[in-house]
Amino acid sequence: MITVDRESWHWRVYLWWYRMKYSNDCFPERSNLCPYVRAVLLWSWMRWLFISGRLGQWPAWMRKRWGFERFPVPLLTWAFLAVEAPRWLGMVSFTAKELLYSLELAALAIAAFFGLALGIAYLHAEKHAFHGLAPIQRGGASFLHLLHEYLRAAHDRVCPEITLAGPES
Repeated sequence: MITVDRESWHWRVYLWWYRMKYSNDCFPERSNLCPYVRAVLLWSWMRWLFISGRLGQWPAWMRKRWGFERFPVPLLTWAFLAVEAPRWLGMVSFTAKELLYSLELAALAIAAFFGLALGIAYLHAEKHAFHGLAPIQRGGASFLHLLHEYLRAAHDRVCPEITLAGPES
């Protein structure tokens, strides 16, 4: 039997996925390790990408004209348009296609730069903020420990039960 902390990130991801799949008022009392890890590693992110991941809404003229207020724009749709729009635009104007690809590449470079800068700043602040303090002991297993146990369970073909530790939600 493996203990999972109710305040861990992977439990929160699993709880979000569980409530999206079954219903919002459902709460899992216990789980098995194999479906838990599959839900956290694969199914929750797939659900977010295809259903819940939104970068914005439809433009105002589309909402007024066709009543698209109820339909979210999944993140995968925006990724598809970012790849396909320059290709379609290239049929009309090669210069516009090159310009759109350049803008996408510049946006990607800027996002990568800011992500790297924020990551370095976070690691630097974390290193200096917690220097000399004792680490916090939580009641549950880390996600790497859960992955190790999942691989062991997949090899043995026996998945252990998960129990919850920490305050009730």
